Amino acid sequence: METIRRKTMLYKTGVEYGDYTMNHIQGCAHGCKYPCYAFLMAKRFGKVSSYEEWTKPVLVENTLDLLDIEIPKLKEKIGSVHLCITTDPFMYGYTPNANSELLYIMQETKKELPKLDPEEIKQILSMHEIQFGVNKLVLEISYAFSQHFEKEKNIDAARFFYSVLFDLTKDEEFKQKLELLGN
Repeated sequence: METIRRKTMLYKTGVEYGDYTMNHIQGCAHGCKYPCYAFLMAKRFGKVSSYEEWTKPVLVENTLDLLDIEIPKLKEKIGSVHLCITTDPFMYGYTPNANSELLYIMQETKKELPKLDPEEIKQILSMHEIQFGVNKLVLEISYAFSQHFEKEKNIDAARFFYSVLFDLTKDEEFKQKLELLGN
């Protein structure tokens, strides 16, 4: 898997759903059929030269080193960290590149990832007052869009936002809406 190095990992955002963000991956393996904002910005600022390059994600090899330095400096200022504001951090299963991310991190750091269960992770995040789970504003906006597009009879757009809601919540109500709107 190709890698890049960065000078910093955590940076302050101007968005309402996360005061800091980190992008430990550059690019996205999904290959969406519409021009995504993240790709257009990466191209504009010279991070990638083409869409083909964008669809071959690269891992930031010094992520853990940067976080070891930056978290202690910023821990009093961080309320929440938005993971991968410019890519999908959950591409596992999409390409061989994406599949090798965790293996690569383990090999490069020469240490095993901690074996924590979800409850331990929640406790650690709560102890440091870091938001855990799906951002409520994202859910509210997605729900408003799904309702709007359904009312306007834009079924594809309504299905998209209902699928986002179902993916984030696993709520059967959203699954039923998807089924009612058809495939």
